Amino acid sequence: MSIPTQGIAPLGQTVQQHNSEPLAAIKADQARTLTASDTQHLEYQRHLADTSGGSITITLKPAADWPAFVPFHFQKISASNTMTIDGAGSETVDGSATIAVTGNGTVISLYSDGTTIRRYIEGGAAGGVAGALLAANNLSDLASAATARTNLGGTATGVSVFTAANAAAARTAIGAGAVGGSVFTAANAAAVYTALGLGDYANDAAAAGGGVAVGACYHTAGVLKTRMA
Repeated sequence: MSIPTQGIAPLGQTVQQHNSEPLAAIKADQARTLTASDTQHLEYQRHLADTSGGSITITLKPAADWPAFVPFHFQKISASNTMTIDGAGSETVDGSATIAVTGNGTVISLYSDGTTIRRYIEGGAAGGVAGALLAANNLSDLASAATARTNLGGTATGVSVFTAANAAAARTAIGAGAVGGSVFTAANAAAVYTALGLGDYANDAAAAGGGVAVGACYHTAGVLKTRMA
């Protein structure tokens, strides 16, 4: 019995294999659990490092052996010890000799562009990639907060406000004098007007008696008014 192929030739051995690895297996996204250091197997897209018994190093296959731009994932599945991803021979991993992972659940995804292994994406609830900022630390793990503020464009005044020990110091940093400080700390509108030197009068007549010139401002119980006559 023959099966019609509609003129399409059957897949050849060179198509079904990639560097002696079954291409179908490569695309199946199968997982392989490691309990000791080992070399990457290209038939598995996921390598799970169980580091509960000790640190594990996964040595990658040469970049030229990888199917181009197909992501491979390496996940640490134990809280203890370290998972290290090491390039083949002198090859680097996205520019680094190795990638060290300490956080439980962290995933490192890599791909090959044909000549170099590059990092595609990394994540995991726990983080833990060497040099990475962890969300749980809320930026406390910055190498230098001062440098970060400068890189964000913070001027001397802005930096002084951010680093002020208290509200009074922040007001001083922005050049608020005694009057300005009183305005900032005023409990209500009436206190603001008083801080600005605007007298509290019942009406225009009282303001006139108090020496407020026509057209000048005064306030009545926190309501700003202008003397009309």
